[in-house]
Amino acid sequence: MSEPESVAGPRLLVQALQHRTTGRSHYHAGRLRETSRALERGCRLAAAAGEEGVHVEDECRFWLGASLHGEGRVQEALSAWTPTVNRAIDGSLTTDRYMALTRYLLVAVDIPLPLAKISAALDEAEGRLRDMAGGFGGPSSRILLTRGRLAACRGSWHESLDLIQEGLARRHHEPLSYSYSVYFKALAKACLRLGELDLMSDYLEEWDATEQQYLPTKRLLISVWRARHALARGEAEDALCGIEGMQSEIAACEDVASRIEAADAFVRSCLAVGEPERARAITATAARARHSPIGEVRFAAKLLVADFRLACAEAAPAAPSPPNDSTVPTLSTGCDMRRARRALAVVRREAEGLDALLECDRHRTEVGERLARLDAADADR
Repeated sequence: MSEPESVAGPRLLVQALQHRTTGRSHYHAGRLRETSRALERGCRLAAAAGEEGVHVEDECRFWLGASLHGEGRVQEALSAWTPTVNRAIDGSLTTDRYMALTRYLLVAVDIPLPLAKISAALDEAEGRLRDMAGGFGGPSSRILLTRGRLAACRGSWHESLDLIQEGLARRHHEPLSYSYSVYFKALAKACLRLGELDLMSDYLEEWDATEQQYLPTKRLLISVWRARHALARGEAEDALCGIEGMQSEIAACEDVASRIEAADAFVRSCLAVGEPERARAITATAARARHSPIGEVRFAAKLLVADFRLACAEAAPAAPSPPNDSTVPTLSTGCDMRRARRALAVVRREAEGLDALLECDRHRTEVGERLARLDAADADR
């Protein structure tokens, strides 16, 4: 005998809420795969509960998409958010629908979609937010962050810094914003690109004081950007010491973007202190991210490989391998100009694709700077 609908609906809703709570706990602890499993079940149960379960389904879908995005499963994340985003466009804009809509736009930048599509979607979203009951009185912090991320992807670092600074200022007064780490990481990146190391230091201190330190992913991100700051100041030993202390967090991290950022800082720190073999091993692991569906992650992984090869090529004339002892590790071991050029050719193809989508030359410029260094090293041989 089937269960009456008046009983089945509330029971399914209670179960969906339990999976939602479990999934969010896993997410905040950085356990993304467990998050996805719990919230997939929550979505199914909430949908089965009927109209009463729509709000819970929207909430489960938001956190499910966030965990899938973190894992690098971008298309699955977009699929998870799509029903909620459609409800945001066609119906009332609830809290969870607003969060899903703005996160969807952030992923559009990460993929990236063509610039014209992203810009049009951001304009439409801003208009939709202004029409909300109560409104925001201007762009939300989440929209400002997305515009800042888009500017950074296009190499407009001053614009990026201005937008994200405004987003952070608004974030203090908006309950539905991203975590502070998302803003501070973007600010640190823009400051580093602009050479604003003192301002970067101020933001790192504020980040450290603001963020919840018991969350392992947040601790890892702060350590990564402290290491990058130390490297920029020429303090390579401090950079390596800081990032070395996070090896267990790096190994456990399930967020693909955070992993590649940590690997990048680790490799550059190892190279700066003259430990090429450690750098080689980390580079080989990080190279797996070169197939990520997230454009900036793919580019970062390929660029890291190219930078390691470039470091090998630049050091080769000054540090040839000892003729009678191949066990002594040096930067020149197994590396040469040909490998460096091949690695740069790979990342250049990636750069051309990203720049075409974003209508900029940022990625090609970065590769061109490295090609010029390689040519100079080749001329000195």
